Amino acid sequence: MLKSAVLASLAALALATPLSSEPVEFGCQLQAARRKTLPHLARRASAEIVVDTYVHIVAANNTADSGYASPKAIHDQMDALNEGFASTGVRFVLESLDHTINAAWSSGVEEEAMKKQLRGGRHRDLNLFFSKQPMGRFGVVGYCTFSQRAPGGSRPFNNDGCVVGVDTLPGGAFREYDTGKTTIHEVGHWFGLLHTFQDGCYGAGDYVDDAPAQGYPTWGCPVGKRGYLS
Repeated sequence: MLKSAVLASLAALALATPLSSEPVEFGCQLQAARRKTLPHLARRASAEIVVDTYVHIVAANNTADSGYASPKAIHDQMDALNEGFASTGVRFVLESLDHTINAAWSSGVEEEAMKKQLRGGRHRDLNLFFSKQPMGRFGVVGYCTFSQRAPGGSRPFNNDGCVVGVDTLPGGAFREYDTGKTTIHEVGHWFGLLHTFQDGCYGAGDYVDDAPAQGYPTWGCPVGKRGYLS
């Protein structure tokens, strides 16, 4: 299980980011299904989970201002991702990196077609798409689907993965979001994690027992912030 410290950091990072485009009910169903497999997961808890990762840079042209990122920036992002998940037994391995010049895709137009054409690997593998303007909406720094079982070639299979603003890469142009932690946040959703403030203090919450309920989102690290314990 991902530790509550990781969950707290995920919630504090990219709050301009929408949750997965999948309905929340799916996330709840996913958590319920996983509870049934807990005995099996406990037997596997000591084994490291290795996630093959396919990274796609989608830019309008080959300049940084238009969304082009260097291999070094991606390797720095992979280091940040692995550091963020270091305490969980999950390790990400860069399986491939490709660059695509497509102004429409980079600006958030026809992202479904982009994913269908570029995604790589199997159901269990992670696809990260870095573009200039995810969803075509100003201020959105990224979004991710909840990973789910789906036959190869199906729409859920093709759409699986995270689209993240390229300027959030380590050293990127988005100040205060330029440490690579937005990707950590989004990959947490890919693993099925909801925001810690899901449903506020009165609903089902995020389905993680050791994460106190949170009434509303916060930004940064506000002094004196307390959770709600029943």
